[in-house]
Order: sequence, then C-alpha cells, then structure tokens
Amino acid sequence: MPLYLIALPYFYGLPRLGGVIPILIFAVPFVLSVSGLGLVVAAIFKNPLSVQLVLAAIGWPFFFLAGFAWPTEVIPPAVHMASLLVPSTSAINGFTRLAQLGAPLADVRAEFLMLWGLALFYGGIVWILEVRRRRPDRRNVRIAAA
Repeated sequence: MPLYLIALPYFYGLPRLGGVIPILIFAVPFVLSVSGLGLVVAAIFKNPLSVQLVLAAIGWPFFFLAGFAWPTEVIPPAVHMASLLVPSTSAINGFTRLAQLGAPLADVRAEFLMLWGLALFYGGIVWILEVRRRRPDRRNVRIAAA
C-alpha cells in the first residue's frame, strides 16, 4: 500500500494533495477487510485454483460497481447497496478523496467506518467457519463410543 499510494505518485510526478498519515490510517481497515474477504472465499472454495477463478471472474463487476468506471448515480439502488459489501467500493472513494483531493480523514469517515465494519463482518465469518472446521465431527464420536 505505501508503495502504490505514496511512493509511486512521487516517483512518476503525479499530483497528490493528501498527506501520508491519513492515507496509511485509511489503508488499515481496507487491508483487513480485503484479507477477510479473501479468507472467506478461500474457506468456501477449498481448491486454490477455484479461488483464483472465482475472484478473476468477479473482478470486473467489482470494478464497475465501485463507481470508479461507472457513475454510481446510474447504478440501481439495490445493486449499489450490494456493492457496499465489497471493500473496493468504499476504498476507491476514500482513497481518491484523501490522496488526490487532499481531504482530511474526517471527510471520509463514512467510508472509513464502512471498511472497519466489513473487516469485522468478514473476520467474524472467517472465525465462525474456522471454528466449525476445527470442531470434531460429532457423528464419528458417537460411532466410536458405541
């Protein structure tokens, strides 16, 4: 994240108004929520190739739903609400305002809290799936006891 959002814009001479600290603070819940989403997908699809294929297939729809390539005003409200479950939707809006427009962290509070909520949501799902996976199968215990 620091290389992509801080070092490369300086290296290529891209104009950037935002400060380094707000960008790094905003990056924490983004990285956590993306990691959680990745772990959820990996828990659902056991085969690593399946995980890659699923994420490759839904990459473009995620890109368009984020409102970066397609205006959010023309996206149906129900679809836009569903797109908020994807971390990139909130992150693109927040990072753009922080890094490009120089907005303070308080101006991206909604996106910041949404990313923390997604990190907790996906982290909770991963935790539940992991507890269920590690729990011994009760059918095998009953058969062994009989």
